[in-house]
Amino acid sequence: SFILAKLRTRLTFDSKILSVNYTLDVVNGTVYVLGIAQDPAELRRVVAYAKDLAYVRNVVTHVRMKDDPRRKA
Repeated sequence: SFILAKLRTRLTFDSKILSVNYTLDVVNGTVYVLGIAQDPAELRRVVAYAKDLAYVRNVVTHVRMKDDPRRKA
């Protein structure tokens, strides 16, 4: 829960990330990121924050871009 709280705080206070679009979960040092990214740069920032935390071994993303045509299907 420490990793999750720290990551959620970082995302919330970064003005370049729309944090409400992301769901986070941490299991045994692996951070799972799910959601909708505004653009690839935003997703890179989210992943970089996750990888930068202590005790994080892996980051798995299941994120789609806002303009991904699969979202409309």
